[in-house]
Amino acid sequence: MSRITDEQIFKLAELSRLSVDAVTTAALREDIEEILEYVAKLNRLDTTGVRESHGGGTVNGPLAIDGASESPSALRDALVASFPSKEADMAKVPPVFSRP
Repeated sequence: MSRITDEQIFKLAELSRLSVDAVTTAALREDIEEILEYVAKLNRLDTTGVRESHGGGTVNGPLAIDGASESPSALRDALVASFPSKEADMAKVPPVFSRP
C-alpha cells in the first residue's frame, strides 16, 4: 500500500513549481517512498551513547574572509562590456520568479 497519494504528489509538485503528469507520478511516488523508507531506517537506529552534534563540521574559523575586493580595472571593464544587458556598470538580469 502506498504511503503517499497522487494528491500529495501533485501538491508537492505545485509547491515546487514542477509540472507533473500521470506518467511521472508513479516514478515520483517510488522515489519519495524510497526516501521515506530510508528516513524511517535512520529513525530506527540506536543512537544511545552517540553525542549530539550541531552544525556540519568542526571548523572553528571562517573558510574565507568576507569583504569586498577591488578587481583590476581593465578586467572589470572587460567584464562589464561583456554583459548582454546592463544598467550603469551592473549586469541587468531578467526576473527569475514570476507571481502566479
